[in-house]
Amino acid sequence: MFLFVFSECKTNFNFNIGSKENISTPNFPEYYGNNLNCTWQFLSSDNGVYLVTFHSFNIYSSRGNEDTFSLWYKYGNSSGTYLNDLLMISPGTVILVPGREMLIQFISGARFPQRGFLMQIERHDMIGQLCAFFFFLSFFLSLFVCF
Repeated sequence: MFLFVFSECKTNFNFNIGSKENISTPNFPEYYGNNLNCTWQFLSSDNGVYLVTFHSFNIYSSRGNEDTFSLWYKYGNSSGTYLNDLLMISPGTVILVPGREMLIQFISGARFPQRGFLMQIERHDMIGQLCAFFFFLSFFLSLFVCF
């Protein structure tokens, strides 16, 4: 019989539009430890979006022996896994997560720790993000049409 003792790291954030926070694996940029179970919960009372920017992402992956990274969200009456086991994410990747609640979880196994991850979480007004998206989309399409 094997007994695994998980070291826990858990943080809760109350976020409003304009809030910003960096999160990382323990000891980043050094190697994270074995048997970690980390959760970061973000809660907001506004109707904005979470902007998640990955600055570094390096977790252990080998067939059947992965450390796991998951991001869940709750939007209105629906909820689900937005991202799961992001093993190929690159620095600079940005994602928008809708809703008032977001949960990020990282679980490491008992072998081969890596340097982990560093990401920035920001809360933005949803209308402002949609306007910016359509502005850049229309700008891109106008370039495409002109050439």
